[in-house]
Amino acid sequence: MPLTDAEFAAIMADKKQISGNIVWNEDEGHSPARVFRAKVESAAG
Repeated sequence: MPLTDAEFAAIMADKKQISGNIVWNEDEGHSPARVFRAKVESAAG
């Protein structure tokens, strides 16, 4: 289900912080993309 404009605006307005180092990895789907996971802290939780 796509986000509404209001939901998108609320996500973008919320201050976010990425904790720790970002480590890029090859995409498991064998695409040319690289991916990462990181813990994101925000006021919304």
